[in-house]
Amino acid sequence: MTQSMKNVDKKRETVFLNILASLFVALLPFVYFLSRNISQLSLNDILLTFAIVVLHWLVLFMLCLLILRDFSKASLITSIIILPVSGFRVGLNFINRFLPTFYYWHGLILMVLVFGVLCYLTNRFIKKEYAFKINQIIGAVFLFLILFNSVPATYKQIKEWKPQNKKNNTVSVEQNMKTDAQDRPNIYFFIFDEYSGPEGLERFYNFDNQQFYRRLTGLGFNVSMTSRSHSLVTVEEIPNLLNLFSDATSNSKMTKDSMLKDPVLFTILQELGYDLNLINDQGFISTPDSYFKYKFKSQGVFQVDESLLTLLLDKSLYYPLRRVSKGKRLIELHEAFDYAIKSSTFQDSNLFTVAYFMFPHNPFVVDELGNDLNSSESRNWKDPDIYIGQLKYANKLILNMVEKIQENDPHSVIILLSDHGSRHLFRLYLNAEIEIENYDLEAYYARNILNAVYFSGEMIDIEGHSGVNTLRIVLDKLFSLGLGLNEETK
Repeated sequence: MTQSMKNVDKKRETVFLNILASLFVALLPFVYFLSRNISQLSLNDILLTFAIVVLHWLVLFMLCLLILRDFSKASLITSIIILPVSGFRVGLNFINRFLPTFYYWHGLILMVLVFGVLCYLTNRFIKKEYAFKINQIIGAVFLFLILFNSVPATYKQIKEWKPQNKKNNTVSVEQNMKTDAQDRPNIYFFIFDEYSGPEGLERFYNFDNQQFYRRLTGLGFNVSMTSRSHSLVTVEEIPNLLNLFSDATSNSKMTKDSMLKDPVLFTILQELGYDLNLINDQGFISTPDSYFKYKFKSQGVFQVDESLLTLLLDKSLYYPLRRVSKGKRLIELHEAFDYAIKSSTFQDSNLFTVAYFMFPHNPFVVDELGNDLNSSESRNWKDPDIYIGQLKYANKLILNMVEKIQENDPHSVIILLSDHGSRHLFRLYLNAEIEIENYDLEAYYARNILNAVYFSGEMIDIEGHSGVNTLRIVLDKLFSLGLGLNEETK
């Protein structure tokens, strides 16, 4: 009886070790991309992606087990096949350099054939004892690779993390703030992710955007050519803007979420008697819904472009599943802009509309004429015309939006900002496609932002001011709050 129990325990241990070996292989791409993007990810994104990766591994493992009917052999084949499945598009792009006519279906058929041959050879020629030993080697190697990628990133994240004490970041507001109920102008605050200012466009793209700025000026906007953000990272700059300070740095997405639970800007406006209205592309602004009287509801599901799950999908065998939804992204953007226009009819006064558009940021889905781009261009930063085309189309949507808001609400205040400029050069640098001789200089131009304010037709000086200080200037001019200016980033 004791020997029998030992045999059962040994068998369970063997099964467990076999399962772990192939699971470690499946988790390596997840850990690799997690470690390099951890500051941009939310906990929900990480957990969802982990669950999908494990489910994907389990399906492949059960398929191999069904065919081979042995845990050791099934784990071995799963370990061999799961990386080509996870990196299918990377391999396909590499082959296309030498064989441009080698298409997706060619690769899929080849992979199925190789899978079948491997199953046959493993079942016929490899004993389960040898398969078990090979699995232990594979498991040890991939466990080491997982630790090698995850431990330094985790250590760095813990080292850089610092709790944000909101008391130290609150703005100083003079006691002359009027809280009595009275009619106050509607305010529209629009943030356009990665919209580059004129200096950045000229440096990185040799593109002159003056036609857009002349049109804004003709509509009564005050514009700044030399404004700069404090950061090149959205999860840092959005908390800066919504809390009216400029010291949010080294943020993770989780830290960003904590800083947007109770933003200073929203608190001030509510104390002034404003209702809040939110347009929230990609669900990026994580402030609780209870703050908002109105909120834009997207068509079904957001076409989220930048998440850990979509990053892994785009490199895997399943990337065509993302391609079929491309057209919905442009529909979603049009719906958001249409809602922004409609917002100008909600109330005659005391409404603050805040909108975040991940646009003209990728995914690149449209050219300057409004035509759909090929799905292969959705992340193409090499060709400067791709970004410029989407920026030109963004110009058309922005101008149409502000013109109609002015028609409906001529005494309003409209603020157009971007969180940072184009990071075109840095994306190429991170992909090891170029070298940057002077990183700080290029970052200086990449922080050049869109900054334009319509102040009910009045003049207001915002030249050279950051987005944070532009907001403080507008609030001081409207409500005499005595906020003053933060020190600009050098």
